[in-house]
Amino acid sequence: MKNIKCKTGNEAGTRGKKWKRRLFPLIALGISFIIAFMGAEIILRFVMKTPRLPLPAGSLRNDPHTGTAYVPNFNGYLNVAAKVTQFKTNSQGLRDVERDYPKPEGAYRILLIGDSYVQGHGVEYEEMFPTVFERNLKAPAGYERCEVIKAGVGGWGPVNELNYLIHEGYKYDPDMVIVAFFTGNDYKDAEEPGWFVAYRGIRIERPVMENMNAFVELRIFLRKNCYLYGIAVDFLKGLKSEERDRDREDIWLLEYCMEDKPVPPVGASVTAFAEFQRWCREHNKELIVMILPHRIQLEKERAKEICKKYEIEFDTVDLDRLSRVLGDALSEMNIRVMDMTSDLSDYAEKEGAVSFPNDSHYNEKTQEYIGNLMAEKIIP
Repeated sequence: MKNIKCKTGNEAGTRGKKWKRRLFPLIALGISFIIAFMGAEIILRFVMKTPRLPLPAGSLRNDPHTGTAYVPNFNGYLNVAAKVTQFKTNSQGLRDVERDYPKPEGAYRILLIGDSYVQGHGVEYEEMFPTVFERNLKAPAGYERCEVIKAGVGGWGPVNELNYLIHEGYKYDPDMVIVAFFTGNDYKDAEEPGWFVAYRGIRIERPVMENMNAFVELRIFLRKNCYLYGIAVDFLKGLKSEERDRDREDIWLLEYCMEDKPVPPVGASVTAFAEFQRWCREHNKELIVMILPHRIQLEKERAKEICKKYEIEFDTVDLDRLSRVLGDALSEMNIRVMDMTSDLSDYAEKEGAVSFPNDSHYNEKTQEYIGNLMAEKIIP
């Protein structure tokens, strides 16, 4: 018969003390982690003011005509590019001062429609080129002053902008309609006008929305509400992403500029602008299409570096092609075109970078230059 040893009270007490000695450091470590996490979150909220998102958190809504639009009377911040900027909308959901639909007596009105470049992505309201344009614009003969309705929403393309004019913009009774076309993504946006949707106040791609599940919901919630989560995700993406992924946009655009590659797909854009032209003629409005070039067209040294890195012959690259193909097509349609490519190329040679270091949107100095140039050229 085996002897059964009974644990004495001293042995049981010793084992309990060992567990406590092991458990207390884990508890202390957990508490320290929670305190550190909360401290970092508080500091980030104070410094950043808003999570890093393509558009201000909570600012976006779905619209039956334009796909997406900004929430009226929104007041928040946008954390992109090189700084945090205040982002406010008026009662019509535009990043503009308050405007009445009826045109004031003696006012000449310009409706300026576009995407995040018209919205002033990464700069304050007073720094964005539509504001500079309005500030320096002289009223044409017979008018006392000029007003510029700033209808820019991130993610819009020519089709979204056309629908805005037809269903909302016409209410302002503009004398002139200016549509800003950005060569970096508007060719694609014209072909896929419903690519972005609003979900819980932020912008997501339609495929993500169509495959929504609890895990994606959690990620969206954390991205929108937890600043530290966004920083960690961006950091991990930076470690994971390959060099080619970071240069993807530049390579994709450079291919459109190469002699042995197809030209940019202008069909959908031309179709949209033909409808702009038809509407403006029917309502006796002047139409101007302003072409805004991507930085790869302007910052020549950057373009040369990308070409060298991926063994592309720079001499076979025609950087103006991205803008010229659309400009030529619109000129044949007798649409007035204001192509900023040549002027901004000259400007870039003198000033260097036209965009933010980590973002392709125009920086403050470039915004000022564009606004002043528009004021000189739009209404001589």
